[in-house]
Amino acid sequence: MPGFQRLSILLLVLLSSLAQARAGTPPPADQAFQLNVSRDDAGLSLSWAIGPGSYLYRAMIVAKNAVPPGTAVAVQTPEGEPKDDPDFGPQEIYRNSAKARIPSADLRGLREIVLSYQGCAEQYQICYPPVNKTINLQTLAIKDREDAGASSSGSLSAFEDAPDLAGGPDDGLSTKAGSTSDTGPSS
Repeated sequence: MPGFQRLSILLLVLLSSLAQARAGTPPPADQAFQLNVSRDDAGLSLSWAIGPGSYLYRAMIVAKNAVPPGTAVAVQTPEGEPKDDPDFGPQEIYRNSAKARIPSADLRGLREIVLSYQGCAEQYQICYPPVNKTINLQTLAIKDREDAGASSSGSLSAFEDAPDLAGGPDDGLSTKAGSTSDTGPSS
């Protein structure tokens, strides 16, 4: 029987080590932030199912025309949960789910947009690089943006730039102004 006990203990240790190794691997960004797109007469609705332990930065949800030079497209987002980020200061984030809206008027004449967003997996203490998706406005097909540099859905790194809550003078986006819970979609 001592040999059986040793074998059982060894098997138990190996299985628990395997479980710990799997628990230490963050999911790919596409799994942590599952994007869905729909469209009606009022515009384009974007929604994310956000995985457990992950969050999406409100200030990092941006869109632009897919045709260069990539003119900015205004994205309306509701207020997020406040977070005092140790590296980037006060931020607004979404947990569990997020919604955004792009009015039809802002999509006139466009065939595709590039949507970028970024978030973190808190339990793994990592932030994903920005995810860049191309959305076909006729078919609503979503595909990875090939020319975005790094992989948009799997690799991990720190922020390329800190989120800018105030919005830059050249970003043309309305992620804060005019996008309150009363005027935008609710979380």
